[in-house]
Amino acid sequence: MEFVARWKDEGILESFFISVSKKDAVLIFKNVDESTVKGLIESLPYFHYMAQIAYHHLNKQF
Repeated sequence: MEFVARWKDEGILESFFISVSKKDAVLIFKNVDESTVKGLIESLPYFHYMAQIAYHHLNKQF
């Protein structure tokens, strides 16, 4: 959660969702490109334990 709070304070993380089972999470970044996001995710201390990571480009409608 330290990383999430820091990214939120820096203004690059818009939303953070975690599943009820706490096995899945969705992070929505803003104002950063994909390579930066990948670098941020890879900097997480538990990155090597993540089973799957999917990156999606989205357009916010409202």
